[in-house]
Amino acid sequence: MGVVYGKSIGKGEEDKNLNLKQLNARVDRISIDGLARTKDDIITKAVNDLFKVNNFEEMLQQSHTVKTKLESLGCFQNIVVHVDTSTGPTATPDCGYEVTFIVRELKQIAGGVHTMVGSNNEGLLVASAKAPNIFGRGERLQGEFSYGNKQTKNFNVTLSKPLLTKFNASVAGSIFNHDQEWPMSKYKIRENGVVLDFSFFSLNKLKHSLQWEGTIRDLGVGNRYAAFEIRENAGSTLKSSLRHILTYDTRRSLIFPSSGLLTKITTELAGLGGNVGFFKNDMLLQVDVPLMTDFVLQGTIGGGYMLPVDTDKKSIIVCDHFFLGGPVTFRGFDMRGAGPSTDGTFVGAKMYWCAGLSLFTPLPFRPSVGGFGEYFRTHFFANIGNIGNLSMAEGLPSLLHQARLAWGIGLALRLGHFARVEVNYCFPTWTQDGDRAVHGVQIGLGTSL
Repeated sequence: MGVVYGKSIGKGEEDKNLNLKQLNARVDRISIDGLARTKDDIITKAVNDLFKVNNFEEMLQQSHTVKTKLESLGCFQNIVVHVDTSTGPTATPDCGYEVTFIVRELKQIAGGVHTMVGSNNEGLLVASAKAPNIFGRGERLQGEFSYGNKQTKNFNVTLSKPLLTKFNASVAGSIFNHDQEWPMSKYKIRENGVVLDFSFFSLNKLKHSLQWEGTIRDLGVGNRYAAFEIRENAGSTLKSSLRHILTYDTRRSLIFPSSGLLTKITTELAGLGGNVGFFKNDMLLQVDVPLMTDFVLQGTIGGGYMLPVDTDKKSIIVCDHFFLGGPVTFRGFDMRGAGPSTDGTFVGAKMYWCAGLSLFTPLPFRPSVGGFGEYFRTHFFANIGNIGNLSMAEGLPSLLHQARLAWGIGLALRLGHFARVEVNYCFPTWTQDGDRAVHGVQIGLGTSL
């Protein structure tokens, strides 16, 4: 929150038990200093509720709320709030105040180059450019191009606009091009499409994203050893789908959270046009519990299933399936290295589940406390899961049949606030024929704990 200044409110200011609700207050005037491109109507809509306050505490709280609304527009680099007593012939006697918001608008065009982590356990070099507040009401045009060390290429352009509602809503539209290769599944895929998104918060930190996606996908054979199922799915498909993403996240840190809860549920219905049809659900639940100083126990459970839709006219191809395995998602197995395979080609499945338990601790003897040592964590882990043609109706025995289990110990290094590197020594205990288990050292780069 910005610094709030106020003049003397009388003798009671030295009373620690002073009730600010008992001090009458009325906002006579609101000033916004520093506006250039931003339109007056969107600012007026953001600050109007400040005129409805009746006491001093409400005024301070509402000033903070207005500041948060202005920040959510994505127009300003900095916002400072000043509260002063009102003066002049129109001032309310004894309880009139003026609130001033001093703002600094973002540059018209900004850009840069940075790194991030992709879904295929690869590093990406990202070049981006953005034009915030292009029409004066919080609209943002942003473009990104990324290239990965595994030859992944992504390009997208997004136009977004915040909506000043009680639900903190926003709308966005994107066009994208993705080129990616999956060696374990021996296919490569190019996707060109459009995504329309409407997002809002129904409760504090409970976010909904309603999306429509239309994508032309061109799946190609990765090499001559690809299984027949990959060759059968090769070619172009058109997917038109509706998607709802529900997210609840109370973690303060994404890389080494010390406490908090993350819940993410994704529901997708494909088949509203195009030649791909399925109903798909995917769920992730993560809980971080602090045990003592910097000792955190983390539990994770996830799962998903998909059902075909209109099988006479629609199909499901291999890239729509679920996959299991990876050095930071399901440790002890290669990326996509657990699950159904044909001739050494991992083809995924229509259902999976997994669960994990991790203990993150500081380095032994706490070297460089408060310094470089804080970037490291010792990591003890165990994960169990299964993927295939499973049946929830048959109960626990069906879900556990041919399950995979691995455990181990390792070292995790935080890279800024966007990713981490893990070096783990893995002991795969339960494996199945065809799995690509990792016995020994496994190195991974990612964001998911």
